[in-house]
Amino acid sequence: MLRYFDGATFTTSFQKYVYAPVLGDADNRIQISIYFNSSPIAFDAILDTGAPYSICAPVAADAAGFDHRSAIDTGRMIIRGLSIVCSIARMRITLIAEKGVNVDVDATVFVPQSCEQWPENLPSFIGMGGFLERIHFGFAPEDDHFHFGAPTITTLV
Repeated sequence: MLRYFDGATFTTSFQKYVYAPVLGDADNRIQISIYFNSSPIAFDAILDTGAPYSICAPVAADAAGFDHRSAIDTGRMIIRGLSIVCSIARMRITLIAEKGVNVDVDATVFVPQSCEQWPENLPSFIGMGGFLERIHFGFAPEDDHFHFGAPTITTLV
C-alpha cells in the first residue's frame, strides 16, 4: 500500500501486472486484470494513461451481459488504424486486488458494436478519461505491482 508523507493512505490495494508486448507490438504494455459489471470472469486490460477513454473488448462485453441497447450514445474511434463504431456506456469496472480490497469504478466505456471490427485477441483498455482520473494509482516496477485505491473524502477537499 502507498501512503502520503503524513502517513495517510494513498492506495489500499495492489495487483501484480504483466509488462510485455501485446499482439506482436514491439513495445511493452502494462496489463492488469479486471472484472466488468460484476462478471465472475476476469479479463486482461491494457492500462494506458495516454488513452482518453476505456474500451471494453467485445468478448468481455458479451461475458458481462452488455446490451448495446443500453448505451447512452454511439461514436466512432480509430483503434490501431481501424475506424470502429462503438456504443458509449456506463459500466462498473472492478480492479482485482491481490492484496487489499477490490475497487469498483463506475466508468464511461466504449464498446465496439461488432466483433468483426475488433482485432482478434486484443484485450480491453483502461484509459485516463472516465476511469483512472477517478482513482489513486501508482506503480512499483521493482516488483511489477500496480497500486490502486479510491480517493478518500479528505483527499478530495
